[in-house]
Amino acid sequence: MQKSHLPITGSRTLVNGLAKELGLKTTVPYRARFEGKQVGRWTQVYGDNQLSFCQHKRSFTHSSGNATSKIIFTV
Repeated sequence: MQKSHLPITGSRTLVNGLAKELGLKTTVPYRARFEGKQVGRWTQVYGDNQLSFCQHKRSFTHSSGNATSKIIFTV
């Protein structure tokens, strides 16, 4: 498994393109996941858990101050 962090802007488009290039179909559609009564993150899974995309409402922030999305690749 490899984890990558990408800037939020355009990351979902990038992941959709990557999944298409790899021939992976969406197995868990893009949807909100809740923390209590509020949306805490958004997620989408491709293939047999081979590629997943997760974007937190309170996004990951690196020391540079840039918010990112988390993308997990499983080989």
